[in-house]
Amino acid sequence: MGGDEAYLVTDDALAGADEWATARVLAAALDKLAPDVALMGMASDDARGSLVPGAVAAIRGLPLLSYGAELTMADGAARIRRLSASGFDIIEAPLPVVASVTDQVGEPRYASLKGIMAAKRKPLETWSLADIGLAADDLHGAALTRVIEARPPEAKPPTERVADVDADEAVTRIVDWLAARKLV
Repeated sequence: MGGDEAYLVTDDALAGADEWATARVLAAALDKLAPDVALMGMASDDARGSLVPGAVAAIRGLPLLSYGAELTMADGAARIRRLSASGFDIIEAPLPVVASVTDQVGEPRYASLKGIMAAKRKPLETWSLADIGLAADDLHGAALTRVIEARPPEAKPPTERVADVDADEAVTRIVDWLAARKLV
């Protein structure tokens, strides 16, 4: 989608890594690359903790611009616009920054066949923990947290449909249903 190069950090010591280990690894890799903006999504597909961008910013000692629906850069600063309870917040910080964005930030450019073929020739560099200046011991055994239980969600009770009754009875049945669940 337009990248010029890619880096993959992989190491057997990362097996079972949690958000904290991920943040340490990303921070070390970003320190090596020294970008003006480390652009991250708002949540991961594994735990949806939304902790990694903030942890990376803290580890690197950089400002965090979080949950941006829009990201712009000008005059040595980055600015995000994010939705808040009272409208929009505009937050700005001098470069370098860590910025996390939501799916509202824009539509991705989809690569053409020519772009896909060109991407195959782009450099992909693979780094180990040692390549970014970390050792397995630096990650405290990779994970500071552990999953102690996983279970499917509880089954929802069956729905009740109010049909074929007059409006007054429908209202009464709905209010009774809500009252029984202490919702009104």
